[in-house]
Amino acid sequence: MKESKIEKNGQTGKWKAFLTDNRKIFFFLFAALSLIIPDLVLRANVFFVDFRVDDSALLRFFLCHGVAIIFSACWIGLIIFLCVFVMPKKAGRIVFVVIAALADIFMISESVYYTMFGRFFMLSSIFLVNEGAAYFDILYQYITPWHIIYLVMAIGSIVATCFFWEKITVRKRFWAIGPVFIAICAILNSYMTVSPAEKNNTKIWSTWKRPRYVYSDMADPDRCIRVMGMYQFIARSITYPLFSDDGYSEEDYKKVDEYIDENDKPEIQKFEDNEMTGYFKDKNVIAIMLESMDDWVLSEETTPTICRLMREGINFDRHSAATFGGGYTFNSEFAFNTGYYTPKSSSSASIYGYNEFPYSLPRLFEEAGYTAKQFHYNKMEFYNRGTMHKAFGYEEYVSFMDYMSEAEAELDSNAMLLENEEIYKSMVEEPKFFDFVITYTAHLPYNTDDKIDAAKLKYPELADMVSVEDFKAMMRGIDEASDEVDYSLYTDETWQNLTQEYNNARLLAHDTDEFIRLLLEKLDRDGLLEDTVIVCFTDHYTYGYSDENIVKGLSLLGGEQFIQETPFFIYLKGAPPMTVEKVSSTKDILPTMVNLFGLRKFGGYIGDDIFDPNNKGFVYFSDMTWFDGEIYRDDSYEPNEENREYVEEMDKKMMDCININDIIIAGNYFAQHK
Repeated sequence: MKESKIEKNGQTGKWKAFLTDNRKIFFFLFAALSLIIPDLVLRANVFFVDFRVDDSALLRFFLCHGVAIIFSACWIGLIIFLCVFVMPKKAGRIVFVVIAALADIFMISESVYYTMFGRFFMLSSIFLVNEGAAYFDILYQYITPWHIIYLVMAIGSIVATCFFWEKITVRKRFWAIGPVFIAICAILNSYMTVSPAEKNNTKIWSTWKRPRYVYSDMADPDRCIRVMGMYQFIARSITYPLFSDDGYSEEDYKKVDEYIDENDKPEIQKFEDNEMTGYFKDKNVIAIMLESMDDWVLSEETTPTICRLMREGINFDRHSAATFGGGYTFNSEFAFNTGYYTPKSSSSASIYGYNEFPYSLPRLFEEAGYTAKQFHYNKMEFYNRGTMHKAFGYEEYVSFMDYMSEAEAELDSNAMLLENEEIYKSMVEEPKFFDFVITYTAHLPYNTDDKIDAAKLKYPELADMVSVEDFKAMMRGIDEASDEVDYSLYTDETWQNLTQEYNNARLLAHDTDEFIRLLLEKLDRDGLLEDTVIVCFTDHYTYGYSDENIVKGLSLLGGEQFIQETPFFIYLKGAPPMTVEKVSSTKDILPTMVNLFGLRKFGGYIGDDIFDPNNKGFVYFSDMTWFDGEIYRDDSYEPNEENREYVEEMDKKMMDCININDIIIAGNYFAQHK
């Protein structure tokens, strides 16, 4: 027994000696791992993002792989050098732990966001955190076992680093190592930054897939992280706005001048009158942005009023709510009111509240003798609407919460709003009114929530409409007919949860339908229905559904080509029904309404009047793909000899729209270059 104990102590001693003798090796190993893991995890998500490099295979490898590796190695080396060799032991350890912990937080935040939306977010989207705080309770649905494994590995590495930590003194002649890391980053940054002269000499349509242009423009977070690594992405996200604050020159503003002048010509498509010009002139308008009302939640059973208005009104059958920026709802609100998408900064609610928008929709209606008011469930602090509604040109922002008790507000019911006669009267009190209403009920979550319980009590006949077996059979039928979705590995419990979400989403949609039914009823009662045009469009697809493959399948079931296709229709009692097959997106709503209501025209919008015969239909998305009704141009699409010139022309049109859009909004064109 004594010999066994001696042997055991001997083994322990050997391990202690081994750890002591190799302490520095283990320290540097775990210190490096602490910082490498977050970077590798994020870059692994976008490892197969496609780039276009026209030169040698060696250059392609360097731009698509080597640049990110060098940047990350330099940043990791610099952090370790400063914390270990320069700072005092205690301070260095604290600073290292803080940096590594922040890297892990960034890694998990980006990874979960990527799981939810299939893309990373720009660092500037942090300004929108408060707006999304109400939905943090559903994030657990998107945290996978892999996220937990990554986090445990990263935290374990930090703990091990602290355990082996020691202050290492180096001779002064080695202090040049730190500046070397900085110099390498500076040289590589200079090489990757495309000069204005080089941009002018390059065909711009293909630049969004070229690593150096991706690096320079900071427009696509997925490709940015892929080409520069996590640490350089963070550093550049911080420094880019500082150095590009005055980044729009007179040359840039002249491009917008030329764009507007060209489109202001009488013969240009944006201003050619057509058979729908002035169709609704001098009619009242109630525009309703339908929160999360995807095509698949609509049916005669759940949304009979909306379905009737789509049949009897003007239905835009191939409309997409293209999602840009960090807040999808606000992005669509922004595009509807201004005619532009939120730029690549992703923070329109925070930094564009003091821009000038002289050609916004509410200003054009006010110019034509209308009052313009905005109505929403939430307080004006949400998405900075207290500032934004003034910037858009609304004379008043009405929060429904001001008319409800706290208990009523927690139920998030749209239908309840019009039971309050005071709210309705504020919408229609003027002789000519333009009201912009944002609904709320159909917003996520779709699993458990007080508003769902309240809706089940209010509409018991619509609760749990579809059984698990029927839902499973419906979705598996899509699986068999399409190679885009695969439900073969779903468990019975998964099907149970997904069916519940499906039923709840449609139940909440019914409450929004009730809101519209009550609105029509009151307008009819007061003799206003025949003089009031109802414009309805959806802000975004149902991204709050926990499984995007289900949403994709439901979209395919409805005959849609894209997950972002959503309802858009215009209704006036007595007007003949019409179905529009031309593709359109949120950017086209404002120019179309300008034409329909005979408002003052302006050539600077990036969208087009949908009814213009010269407009063939064109939609582009935030991942820089586009669709013209026949061709879907993504990374995998290669034009043939017959259509190459056309495809390149449309590629250029997309990039022109993006560039003009960003100069006007991010460059505050109307204020800076009057």
